[in-house]
Amino acid sequence: DARSSLGYLLNVPLIAGHASFVYTTLSHTPECPKARVVFVADVPFTDADYYRRANRAVMAALPWGDASVHDPSRFFYGTNPESGTTKYLGGLLSLETVDGLIEQHRDHLELEQGARAMPRIPASQVLGRTPAERYVNTALQQEVAWLASRVEGTGERHRGLLLAALKLGSLKQSEWLPVQVRNNLDPLGSLLTAAHWNGYVEKYGEEAARRTIADGVAYASPRPEPSSWNSPGGRRIWSGGQWVKSVTV
Repeated sequence: DARSSLGYLLNVPLIAGHASFVYTTLSHTPECPKARVVFVADVPFTDADYYRRANRAVMAALPWGDASVHDPSRFFYGTNPESGTTKYLGGLLSLETVDGLIEQHRDHLELEQGARAMPRIPASQVLGRTPAERYVNTALQQEVAWLASRVEGTGERHRGLLLAALKLGSLKQSEWLPVQVRNNLDPLGSLLTAAHWNGYVEKYGEEAARRTIADGVAYASPRPEPSSWNSPGGRRIWSGGQWVKSVTV
């Protein structure tokens, strides 16, 4: 649409301030404009995982673009030599700016992750001997069920992998959970299963799913202790290999 035209793109602050050049692609037509923005970093990328997170962060700031383009090995073609247009801007994208965009993207994912309507898991299906085990198992089943229900053609499956991996990765870092419970949490194995169920792996391949899950886990930070762990009736604490309730008298 109009947001793919050079005129529109050249007025986007991130592009105007940091892009090296912009050009119309081979399939561009005036009726269906298509363009590509090229950012040149001020230092080379040497870590493929960081590159993918950087690319996702830039795309999150330009959400109408092709969000599937994040593979470091992706090759791009140039413009039509007869009818194409190139605009040279000469900007550089500093790693300081990239880090800021990655942090913004992580914050947006965190907000989106917390705002989702999650499926209800019947108590009879929740596994675990202790409250901590049951809490984590409930969260795990919710993420798998939610991710499995994402549909093709909306971008939900790709973004869903990031969100679910962020949630489980956050739980794995939360020290208010016992170490053994956190060690038994396997975001990759659990979410790969859901990615098979919703068709993501069949379309994009298992390696792409693994990378996306790894990127979601990389965004994770420890989750705050839930209010139920510190209720007015007393606080549950981990003692002697089990959860016990400490009551104030």
